[in-house]
Amino acid sequence: MASDLTGAHYRQQLAIKAHAVRTSHSLWSTWDGEQGTWARLLDLSIPMLGTLHTLSGQTAREYYARLAAQVIGKHDKALPVRDLPEEQIARSLTTTGLVGTFAAKSRGLTEDAARQIGFVKFSGSFSRLALAGSRDVIVQTVQASDYAKAWQRVTSGDPCDFCAGLAGERTTSDTFQAHDHCSCAAEPLFN
Repeated sequence: MASDLTGAHYRQQLAIKAHAVRTSHSLWSTWDGEQGTWARLLDLSIPMLGTLHTLSGQTAREYYARLAAQVIGKHDKALPVRDLPEEQIARSLTTTGLVGTFAAKSRGLTEDAARQIGFVKFSGSFSRLALAGSRDVIVQTVQASDYAKAWQRVTSGDPCDFCAGLAGERTTSDTFQAHDHCSCAAEPLFN
C-alpha cells in the first residue's frame, strides 16, 4: 500500500533528523563560544551535514522507485541527490548558530543561556539542511517525471500552523518550503 511506503519513508527521515540533532550537539560542543574559532566548527560540520543530506536523498530515491512500481506498475527512477553547496551550509549555520548566540548575549543573557539559544537555532538549521536531501530529490524528480505530476507535504500528527496549512495540498511547485526543525517530507503523487 502506498501509504505504508510513505509512512516508512517518513520514519526514515525522522531517524535521519534525530541523528542530525545528535550530530549537531556533538559538533556544537567543539566550539568554545568565540567568533575566532567558529571556522573550526564549520570545517567539522560541512562534511557531516553533507553525508546526512546525501543519506536523506538516497532514502528518497529508493522510496520513489518503490512507490512508482507499486502505484503505477512502472519503473521510474528518481533523480540523483544534489550536493549542498558548502557556502549555503556555512551561511545557514553561521546565521543561526553564531549570530543567534551573539544576539542572545547582546540582549543580556548569560553565556550559558546564549549558547543554548544558539544551539537550538544551529541544530534546527542543521536538521533542515540534512532533510533537504529527501525533499529536493522528490520535488525535482516530480518536475522531471512523466508519471508523477505533483507532490504533497506529509507532516507529523501535530504540525505547526505553517506546515498544517500546506499539508496534503497537491502542488507542482519546484520548491519545498521548510523551516528550521521542520520534520515534513514530500510525497510524490502519480496519475
